[in-house]
Amino acid sequence: MITVVPTDRIYLCCGATDMRRGINSLARMVQQVLALDPHLCIG
Repeated sequence: MITVVPTDRIYLCCGATDMRRGINSLARMVQQVLALDPHLCIG
């Protein structure tokens, strides 16, 4: 089970993603699609 506290942020993006992609490719998608820094550590 994942515990979520009021200070946590959860981002959802609709659409299909091939989870067989490597971590670098998925991080690039976060940068391009969500305009977020995938390396930013929250918490």
